[in-house]
Amino acid sequence: MEVDLQAGANHRYKLLWVILIGLIFALVIQSLAATLGVCTGKHLSEVCKAEYPIFVKYCLWLLAEIAVIAADIPEG
Repeated sequence: MEVDLQAGANHRYKLLWVILIGLIFALVIQSLAATLGVCTGKHLSEVCKAEYPIFVKYCLWLLAEIAVIAADIPEG
């Protein structure tokens, strides 16, 4: 979050709307995942593993790895 705000400050705060929208989406997804956990007793990855075919499972795994790398790059 700090890196995102610094990038927004460097670009005259034009990126702050993008950061705000991304933060809102993240909060909505976390809320839905928490609701899923309370209702089913399983976490999101367990439900995805049980419901999706193998190709989709590997695509989701790859996207999760890319997201972790993308989050770590600005911190390094």
